[in-house]
Amino acid sequence: MSKRQSGFHSVGDILSEALKQRRLEKRTKQEVAAGKWADVVGERAAAASRPEAIRDGILFVACKSAAWAQELTLLKDRVVQELNKRAGSKVITDVRFSGSGLPKSSEASVGEEQEQPSPKEIHEVTLNAAELSRVEKAAEGIQDEDLAEKIRGALRSRLKLERWRLQHGWPERPP
Repeated sequence: MSKRQSGFHSVGDILSEALKQRRLEKRTKQEVAAGKWADVVGERAAAASRPEAIRDGILFVACKSAAWAQELTLLKDRVVQELNKRAGSKVITDVRFSGSGLPKSSEASVGEEQEQPSPKEIHEVTLNAAELSRVEKAAEGIQDEDLAEKIRGALRSRLKLERWRLQHGWPERPP
C-alpha cells in the first residue's frame, strides 16, 4: 500500500512539501506586492519608476532620474508598509532606488522611452475567455483561497499589461 493510499506521510515528506509551498507562497506574495507598485505610489510616480527585481526581500526600483529616486526614498517606509499590506504579509523588507534612468525598450528610438500604461488603462483592458481560463487553471489546486485570489489577480494584471503592450506596438514576448 502506498503512502497516498494509506493516508500516512513521513515527517520528511510533510516538511519538504511545506518548505516548497512556503517558498512559492513567499515569492508569489513578493510578485503581488511588486505588481501593486502603481497603486501604492500613484500614477505620476509609477510613470517615473519601475520595479526591476526582488532579492532577499529587497525590491529594486529603477527611476527616471536621481531626483525621482530621492523623492521616492523619502516615502520608502510608507511604500514598504503599503506593499506588504497589499501582499498580505511582510515579504518586502526594503526598497532600493536607482536614479540611473528607466530601461528603454529595443523598439524605442534613441532618446525616446517606450510608452507606459497608466493603472486606469490597464484596468480597462478586457481579457478573453481563453486568457481567463489560463488564470483559473494556474490557481487550481491552491488550497489557501486568499493566496489563490492574489495569484489570479497578479496573473490577470500581467495578461492585461501584455495585451495593452501589444495594442500599443510593443513586440510580442515569447511565452
